[in-house]
Amino acid sequence: MKMNRVLFVCIFLIFLGGKWGVAQEKKLFIKYDMVDLSKQFKVRMELTQVGLKAVSTTIKTVPAPRGATGGGAVVGCFAGGGSTGAALSSGSNGSGANSIRESFEYCEHMYKDYQTGRIIYKDMRTLVSEKMNLFNWQLISSTDTILGYKCQRAKTSFRGRSYTAWFCTDLPFKAAPWKFHGLPGVVLKVKSDDNYLILEASHLKISDTEESIENPFNGKKTITWDEFTADFKKAIIEGEKSAKASFAKMNRPFNPGCLLNPRVEIIVEKINNVTMKEMLQHFQ
Repeated sequence: MKMNRVLFVCIFLIFLGGKWGVAQEKKLFIKYDMVDLSKQFKVRMELTQVGLKAVSTTIKTVPAPRGATGGGAVVGCFAGGGSTGAALSSGSNGSGANSIRESFEYCEHMYKDYQTGRIIYKDMRTLVSEKMNLFNWQLISSTDTILGYKCQRAKTSFRGRSYTAWFCTDLPFKAAPWKFHGLPGVVLKVKSDDNYLILEASHLKISDTEESIENPFNGKKTITWDEFTADFKKAIIEGEKSAKASFAKMNRPFNPGCLLNPRVEIIVEKINNVTMKEMLQHFQ
């Protein structure tokens, strides 16, 4: 009888370990308030990480066309593709098809695989794959407190801008919004020196989960950053030629501002000897 009881306890413990112990992982979710001057609309960012995989999602809230109608609830943004649209109705009575849509939410996803050290994201309808550790960080001894967590500062320069980041080493993760990887902890705030891009965590939650994060771009063709920038510069040159021809037909001087495409990552410094910074100042 005693042997049977011991055997039963062993089998029960194995069952528990197989059902709950192995499958459970820690899930990190962070919501970031966001300022991105390259975007025309209100934006925020959400980061979800489970194990060695994560998805960083930029969510743009776009005013709906006048008179648009539709469902009266927020449809969440999912990591099911490069860009998805969701309807957001404010103050809806929940009646469905006759409610007025006040805005739409469009989501842009960046998939991160810490095991392979690669990120995949969509930029101008093109899938780009890059290595994860792109930054050369300089750690600074000064600290700050964000969401109750003590954070250390770090500085870097990346593709035309200088940044300061605040990261926490007290959390059981290494994680960062957008491309800001390479620091020994969780990045809770990033600010460019010119305030063009600001990300600051407004909500953080760690929970147990049996969920997993899958690559939303699996099986799709990607290109490198160098290939993307080459295509981008080629498009700018072709666009400049086309714009000059159009302006000539209208007997007007060519205005390089028509090619303005503000970006967080600066690829083209000048168009027709006018810097992107000068064009931005002219159109602000």
